[in-house]
This record gives sequence, C-alpha cells and structure tokens, in this order.
Amino acid sequence: MDACAAPGGKTLATQILGHPTIVAADASLPRFKRLRSTLKLFGFPEIATVHSSVQALPYKLTGQFDKILLDAPCSSEKHVYNSKRFLKIWSENKITTLSHLQQLLVNTLLPLLKPGGLLVYSTCALNPSENEEVVSKTLSKHPNLALKSMSYSIPPSDPMFIAILQNNRMPIV
Repeated sequence: MDACAAPGGKTLATQILGHPTIVAADASLPRFKRLRSTLKLFGFPEIATVHSSVQALPYKLTGQFDKILLDAPCSSEKHVYNSKRFLKIWSENKITTLSHLQQLLVNTLLPLLKPGGLLVYSTCALNPSENEEVVSKTLSKHPNLALKSMSYSIPPSDPMFIAILQNNRMPIV
C-alpha cells in the first residue's frame, strides 16, 4: 500500500521494480485526481486506488498488507530555506501539528500490517519531532515492532528521513 500516494511516482516505481499488486490511497481530491491521471498516463490505469483519509482506510479496506509506505505530510523545511512564500507560512506550531498528524497516520496504518510486514515511514522534514520522535513513540507504544536496519546504494539527493518498522509478532490492534 502507498498510503499518501499522490502524485503517483512512488506507486509507479513499484510497478517498475516488479511488485504488481499495490493499493494507492490519497486523501486530497485534487491530488487523488492527479494520481489517477499519472497512473493512466504511464499505462497503469488498473492499479487499485482509494480516495480516502488514512484514518478511514481500516474501514474501507479488508485484509492486511505485506508492506505499507507512508511518505507522510511534513513541514518540508527545504522549501522554507528556498522560498519566501513558504517562510511566511512556516511556524513552530506547524511542526507540532504535523508531528501529531504523522503519529496518528502511523498508528492508524499499523493494524493493516501483516505479521512480519514492513511499514516504511518517510518525510522530507529535518526536525526530529517529525522523524525520530514519531518512530520512538511508535516503538514504545507497540512492543511487537522493531526498527529494521537499511542501507542506501545511492544516497538521496534531497534530505529525507526513512525508518522501516517491522511487525515481529502478531497483528497489531
């Protein structure tokens, strides 16, 4: 599952890498429409898509997933550094609000993860409140999760945070 899928690049990458079964979800109607257009443009109109908030996904989807990608909405400080427009709307309060949303999204998606499954949590934020703290709180709340180690073959060009959480035991409820 790609939980915050628009505009569709991550979903398309799964097809290129040979993982044909995926559900792509996005909450924003304009972004969802862009997702559908992108998938159709690149020849994958049959990919299952869901227009839904992440919080509603457990009620809309049946079954569980081997892998879930959550490229979470974040403060994206890189934009603040490069744009006066983003600087005007930035605030510490925004980071607090987003970290609460990120925690909610992770906790909502965990019950959809199969035992042994992986949840990849990613942001382009620089602040630990949106990165390490979200992962730390998740791990302390769910003892059946473990942080999985990873390595990059190609370093990312933009700053990003990635954590892979593995469900080591039973379904998470």
